[in-house]
Amino acid sequence: MGLVSGKVALVTGAGGGIGRATALKFVEEGAKVIASDVNSDEGNETAALITQNGGDAVFARADVTRSADVKALIATVVDTYGRFDCACNNAGIEGKIAAIAEQSEDDFDRVMSVNAKGNFGMTALTGNNNIVVVPVHSGIGLRLGANLGWLKFTDSPTWNPF
Repeated sequence: MGLVSGKVALVTGAGGGIGRATALKFVEEGAKVIASDVNSDEGNETAALITQNGGDAVFARADVTRSADVKALIATVVDTYGRFDCACNNAGIEGKIAAIAEQSEDDFDRVMSVNAKGNFGMTALTGNNNIVVVPVHSGIGLRLGANLGWLKFTDSPTWNPF
């Protein structure tokens, strides 16, 4: 029996990297997975990897910056599996790697839309249904936010000063 045996998990940003690894781990621990990503090819590849290895997964495309997509994604989870137990809010982007002075407002807005608004929307739209929601934060985002004075929660379990 795995840690989440028989549970239904949604993983955003499941097309690669940490999201794909998280989706694979959920399945390894016994969960059924909705693998979601804005990139259909990569998301479908994750779902295919899972099903080819005997797991239960489907892909659902969603842009976490659009509340209509998030609502449709949640409906897909419930329509597919009849319930929804946990969500891993992994979707995120790094953005342009450059000094702040070299960033455009559009660059900043895009990163904040995916990383902050996307996480907010997923949590707001899933958090009232007895669902465990796990936000994922990269060390880069935390260091940047801390360096700019955006973050004041250094005792948070997601804090990583390195």
